[in-house]
Amino acid sequence: MCEKHKDLNEENTRRNFLKKAMLLTGGSLFLSQIPVQAFAKNPLLNIPVEKGNNILILIQLKGGNDGLNTIVPFYDFGYYKSKRPKLHIPKSELIKLNNDFAIPESMKPLKSLWDKGMMKVVNSVGYPNPNLSHFHSEDVWSSGNDSKKEFGTGWLGRYLSQEFPNHQTAPPEIPVAIQVGGEMDLLFQSDQGYLGFSIEDYKELIEVAKTGEKFDHLNDNSKYGKELQYLRAVSNSTIHYSKAIQKAASQAKTETHYEPDELSQKFKLTAQFIKGNLGTKIYLVTLDGFDTHANQEWKHQDLLKQLSNAVHSFYSDLSKSKLQNKVLTMTYSEFGRRIEENGSRGTDHGTAAPVLFFGGGLEGYGCIGEPSDLRNPDEDGNLNFKTDFRSVYSTVLKNWMGANETMIKKGINGNFEIINGLI
Repeated sequence: MCEKHKDLNEENTRRNFLKKAMLLTGGSLFLSQIPVQAFAKNPLLNIPVEKGNNILILIQLKGGNDGLNTIVPFYDFGYYKSKRPKLHIPKSELIKLNNDFAIPESMKPLKSLWDKGMMKVVNSVGYPNPNLSHFHSEDVWSSGNDSKKEFGTGWLGRYLSQEFPNHQTAPPEIPVAIQVGGEMDLLFQSDQGYLGFSIEDYKELIEVAKTGEKFDHLNDNSKYGKELQYLRAVSNSTIHYSKAIQKAASQAKTETHYEPDELSQKFKLTAQFIKGNLGTKIYLVTLDGFDTHANQEWKHQDLLKQLSNAVHSFYSDLSKSKLQNKVLTMTYSEFGRRIEENGSRGTDHGTAAPVLFFGGGLEGYGCIGEPSDLRNPDEDGNLNFKTDFRSVYSTVLKNWMGANETMIKKGINGNFEIINGLI
């Protein structure tokens, strides 16, 4: 290799590493100065909730999930089909949940969870004056604020900051929340900093789980070799949660088959942390690709298949250790899709959509809340929401995480109705 190209390659390597180091510093090292305190003193392990030390998993369906082809409106199938002559799911390819709703064959693995009382659907979730921008709408859902407010902090960040009021001087030995891959989400941002543990590439988190270090040792005598070795050493030594993560992962045994796709592997890693008694109570995983403006029929069904396989494997794995009742999983997406298909065999940005819940703590299956009336959309032709998403969040905080009224009000920035019969 000529000297010029060698220098360029070294510079690119250096820049890429420094970029990762900066991301790590912003998301995992400084963690809003989260302190280290005795494991037994972790407030999240002593929540006064009847169900015990519960764990919450959030699945972000990034891009705007089409709710009508996820939970199919069997109650008005003819109208649904007329608006989607090419994109509707035929009755022959549907699995009925009840007389009103069905799921496509691609979601078949979830039917066993439904039958066991481990799946619920909250119909037509949204918020007033919806914004159909991806970035803005993601901020709405992550912040727990409506579209008229600023997005400085996340709803779980505000909740966790109350659980950890002294985190700058008394950090826990375990991460209070983990984002399994992806850029740092507003969800865990608080007025005291970022309260989640996040490594952008989930495969690097797997390495931490295996070795306790993010980077392997580098033998490089090039111009920047020593610098890279130093930065890697600093990075490895300052991920102060890495040993706890490694210990938990090493203690856990995978007891079911996980598909090789990214979402299933994220859930496999999450199951290891939970079964290994890491102690973290909140996890975030993301499945991208739901912005289905074109060729939706195969793209969307493949995504739903990945979602269904991952969730089914996850709960099958947890059930081997009798942990399925301790873990609640919920989906969310920045918005739904329009009722009518477009001219590109896809759907455009819409509004309301269902939120799915999974777990043994649900104590029964069911579809909750009034569904949207397909025949009476808003003035822009979109579904009118029936359940405010902050009611969903409030219910999770109260009935699952054990938050009191003051904590809920601060976490959600207001008072919203608790949904009866959900958890």
